[in-house]
Amino acid sequence: MQKQYKLYRIDRDVVDDVMPLLDNYMYEKVSEYVVAIEYDYLNNGYKKLLEDMSEMPTTQYIITASVFYKILLYFVKNGIDIYEVKLNALFEEDNDCLYKYIKDINQNKDDESIMKSLLDMLKWYNYDEGIDISHMTFGMKQDDRICRFYFYNNGVLAIDSEKIVAQLFRLLKDVL
Repeated sequence: MQKQYKLYRIDRDVVDDVMPLLDNYMYEKVSEYVVAIEYDYLNNGYKKLLEDMSEMPTTQYIITASVFYKILLYFVKNGIDIYEVKLNALFEEDNDCLYKYIKDINQNKDDESIMKSLLDMLKWYNYDEGIDISHMTFGMKQDDRICRFYFYNNGVLAIDSEKIVAQLFRLLKDVL
């Protein structure tokens, strides 16, 4: 069963005041100032969550190109398989090239030159705080199956299996 979370950044000055307000939600504390709040996407929970959170001193955690870049580097270095880097429609022609790099990285984990080539290709997206990267997909092996998870530029994190939630959030603490 897929779980979906929306990432929020809590204003530093009021973190102690906001945390008790989040007790009404299922959430994971990602870092000192970042939380991932679970929502039910089948029951229009995303819209309600956005409305509720707009009343609190929080901001949506938008995953910009530089954050995607950090996530990609950290996860691949930690043995997490990457399945997709999807650019927005404006850059659609680059998606096929990205897919080839990703396939090569997963087949040749020890060849750092392939990762360098992928990072070089993505580097120009990293120069601004844009959202030109639409999403990234990664996977972890758990109980002899691959569990995928997806980061979207709007701060949504979708996870295919509940079995990897705790492990994934432990990894994210080092990145976000």
